[in-house]
Amino acid sequence: MLRSRRLHCCAALVQKCLLGWAKRQQYARLRWATLIFQKHWRGLVERKKFKIIIRGVTRLQAIIRSHQLVIRYQWLKSLIAHFQANCRAVLIRYQLQCLVTRAERHCAMMARLDCQMEDEGEPPALELHENELNNIIKEKNFGSLKILKNSNEKNFVEKDLNYKNIKRITNSNNDAFKWNKYALANFQQTKCTPKHTRTLLERSLLSHKKHLDELVSISIWRRLLQFIGDSDVTDYASFDGRNSKNNKSSLPIMAKLKALYCQDFSDDEINYIKANILNYQTCQENGCILKKSIKIAKNILIGEFNWTAFDKAKFIVSVGIYRNELRDEIYSQICKQINCNPSPLSARRGWILMALCSSSFSPTNRLLPYLRNFVNSNAPNIFWQRYIAKQMSRTIKCGARREPCLKAEFAFICSIDNLNNSGLFVQINLPNEEIVDIPIHSQTTIADVFQFLTEKINLNESFGFGLFLSTGQNIRSLVVGGERLMDALALIEEQNDFDWKLYLRKELFLPLENNSDELFVDLSYRQIIKGRRFSFISCSTIFFSINGKSTEIDISELEDNLSEYLPLNVLKQNEDVNENRREEINEEEEECQKWIQLILHAFRKKILNNGETLPPSVKQIKCDVLKFAAKQWPLNFSRFFEVYKFSGPPLPVNQLTMAVNSRGISLLDARCCDIQNQNKQQILFEIEFIELANIGYGRSKHEGADAIFISLLNGDR
Repeated sequence: MLRSRRLHCCAALVQKCLLGWAKRQQYARLRWATLIFQKHWRGLVERKKFKIIIRGVTRLQAIIRSHQLVIRYQWLKSLIAHFQANCRAVLIRYQLQCLVTRAERHCAMMARLDCQMEDEGEPPALELHENELNNIIKEKNFGSLKILKNSNEKNFVEKDLNYKNIKRITNSNNDAFKWNKYALANFQQTKCTPKHTRTLLERSLLSHKKHLDELVSISIWRRLLQFIGDSDVTDYASFDGRNSKNNKSSLPIMAKLKALYCQDFSDDEINYIKANILNYQTCQENGCILKKSIKIAKNILIGEFNWTAFDKAKFIVSVGIYRNELRDEIYSQICKQINCNPSPLSARRGWILMALCSSSFSPTNRLLPYLRNFVNSNAPNIFWQRYIAKQMSRTIKCGARREPCLKAEFAFICSIDNLNNSGLFVQINLPNEEIVDIPIHSQTTIADVFQFLTEKINLNESFGFGLFLSTGQNIRSLVVGGERLMDALALIEEQNDFDWKLYLRKELFLPLENNSDELFVDLSYRQIIKGRRFSFISCSTIFFSINGKSTEIDISELEDNLSEYLPLNVLKQNEDVNENRREEINEEEEECQKWIQLILHAFRKKILNNGETLPPSVKQIKCDVLKFAAKQWPLNFSRFFEVYKFSGPPLPVNQLTMAVNSRGISLLDARCCDIQNQNKQQILFEIEFIELANIGYGRSKHEGADAIFISLLNGDR
């Protein structure tokens, strides 16, 4: 019993110790876990607070640094702006100082030249000789475009005139604008001299922004060498403008240049084209297929071996007209080849090209004084000097031409120093079958030709008349304005239409025509009589106007001249009848007798005024014909304009032809506009002058077009 108690007490003690140890171990673990949790929790809170503080400090630093950078940027910007302003001020002051010094040097030079001229003086005999020469040159500055005329007047002056010994008008002491100075200052190749050479240039004389301009400059140099005879490929036989072969081109040279500058070339293509220009005989295609752009460039820049001298000169002049950036380049190349040229023939051809260029386009203000000094100092004689100076002044005043030179103009310049060459003339055919010669030059406008013509024939009432250019069956109206006559003729020559004529025609009538001028009435009447194929004019009226001195009709004369009085459409009908019925001669005689009876009846009824003794005058008959024509044929006497309708009353088409005549304004269908047939169905819309309320003019969105606004009394617009 005691043993069991003792064992029970020992077991209870062991259990108590074990349970205490287990509880102490559990408590220790819980306490350690609690401490770890508290440590991490307190650390997390502190880290969050620290991150918030760090973020705030970082933002504060960023704001402070940004403010510092802004302040520094503003300071640098103001500093650079002040620096730029100071630099520009220095440059402007330098330019102004250069201008002032240049003006002072120019004034001093001119004063020194005046003093030298006053000290040297001039012999009175030489002054009279130059005045006489000036009068001769003024008379010989104009000539015929269709025919280069030879003047037979003043032969005694031409025999004694030795123009090679005439004093040149030049300032030999003018050293400020020498050609050598310009070449040394502007040529981009240091080894390129301002003197004549026969070698090909690998680069242009002047610097250009576009690579294509560089290629065109090299091509111009090659054409120039061929033109003046410094290259192996030169056409000597056709230098005077007469082509040995009729080389017809599909496109004009100006259109080819536009197509060339519309292309985009890579560096490899530029190098390939340049190699072909410099070595044409060795760089062939060898059967390879090239891009279209390269073919276009080779076709224009390299050309063909059968090009004549006129074709080469035309190419050079066309490039100068189309590209303003290459004008100084062209003049510089010509001056280089003329300067110190040992061959007189080559130098003369260079002066021919110089004259063609001076009459087509002008150089820039930078080259102009040097070019004038070069011409005055190096021209072969006074004829070349004065012609080039005069043409250059005209071109500077009127602007560059739109088309290159003509063959007749080229031939005239080739013989400019020939005293038998009187100049350029153009022939104008009048309705009364007269031909008037009008002197022209390269800058003559159509308005100048029209004014000179009216003054020469004493036409006081010139309104309604206009110049017409006829080429075969096509007739083109030349608008009397600032358009150059040479440009219009050049377009015809580009189309290979060499048979052209100029006519003076009555284009439109006034609503109330003033018929006081007899020449005005006669020209208008004769034009109407010639154009009687359009309709029918009384044959008796024509007969009376031709034989107006007598009131009697010569029947035999009427029978002989019946074909001249009848309209052409009637004559064609009679010819058709005669071909189908050749054996029926009696019907032809009856037809003639029928027309004679009709003419006699109309003559007695209208011309003799129903038996009155005083018949109407010839002028009155002509005025009646003019009134009849203005009333019956308004479309034949109208001025036509191509228009496009963008608003207004509904019409079948918008592409129209507007006709302005004595009645008003008519709108025709441009697709089937046949004025000669007088088809009234062609008139889509017609406005009389009495219906007009207002006409406005403005600019159109389309390039090269104007806008016209017409308001009617009924409110339509």
